[in-house]
Amino acid sequence: MTKRKSNFELLRIISMLGIVLFHFFYHGNYDTSSMDFNSSLIVYLQFVGEVGVDIFVIISGYFIVNRKTIWGGPNKIIQLYGMMCFYSTVFYFLFTIRNSNALNIKELIKALFIPHYWWFANTFIIALLFVPILRFIFRTFNKKINIFAF
Repeated sequence: MTKRKSNFELLRIISMLGIVLFHFFYHGNYDTSSMDFNSSLIVYLQFVGEVGVDIFVIISGYFIVNRKTIWGGPNKIIQLYGMMCFYSTVFYFLFTIRNSNALNIKELIKALFIPHYWWFANTFIIALLFVPILRFIFRTFNKKINIFAF
């Protein structure tokens, strides 16, 4: 059993809150064209969310590269893709019902298979494919230079 690193977990939670704030304000159709306090605060919170994504990815990469076990291979990617399909379907039906729209199979298929809807998850899957290579590189540098010793 590995020891938990609560400082990283706290930073991850703060990052996730920033990401949620970013999406709330970005997709909330708020007017940020004026230079009043509220608009400036919204723009600042969007920036915090963008930085939150970077922090979250860096922390995730740190834990993935330093993990002792194998990264999960194709099963992990299939599992992640299945979760993406499930949540895309659930959210499609929720938003369709909420907006009183008719169900449209073409839109559902787009939500499931068009990559730009899942840009972050697709990028994360691609990063997972490079984990064995990155792990080898970091461990090689760590042995030779010892600057990546955490």
